[in-house]
This record gives sequence, structure tokens and C-alpha cells, in this order.
Amino acid sequence: MRERAAVERGEALGFTDRGQGAESGQGRAGRRKRPAPPPSQVLYIRAPQDLAEWFERYTEGRGYRALWQSIQDFRDMIEAAEEGRGGSSGEAAG
Repeated sequence: MRERAAVERGEALGFTDRGQGAESGQGRAGRRKRPAPPPSQVLYIRAPQDLAEWFERYTEGRGYRALWQSIQDFRDMIEAAEEGRGGSSGEAAG
């Protein structure tokens, strides 16, 4: 009885129980759901030490937190070059 009376007084002042908000659909109305990250794949590359160290310095120098961001730079550069010369099938000529 005392708890019910306290809840009623709180509601009169504008307070709501979190459990009540979930029942009425109000609890999460203001929150946005974080989008799922894209699928990922682990990539292992064996490279000469000086090249690997250069790549890490390049990544850090750009302010990136992950090596894949530098790979994204490389892809963007290649795609821009291909668009500049009329496009390509995406495969290297061999």
C-alpha cells in the first residue's frame, strides 16, 4: 500500500517508473539504434619490414585508427584514376 501511494504521488509530480515507460512504449522512444557494422574479414599480409613500417607511419600520419583506412585511401585513389581514363573492368591487365 505504501509503495503504491508513493508511486501515485510521484506520478502526480510527473515522475514515471522506468518499467511503466517500457510497458507504454515510451522507454526507448528517444534512442536511436546503432547501425550494424558492415561484414569484415581479417587480412594477413607478409611484407618487407621497411614497407610495413612505412605503411604504419602513413596510417598514423593520416590520423587513422586502423590500417584498413589506408587501404581505403588506396582504393579511392585507384578508382579515381580509372574514372579519369574512362573506366576499367576493375581487374589489372596481365
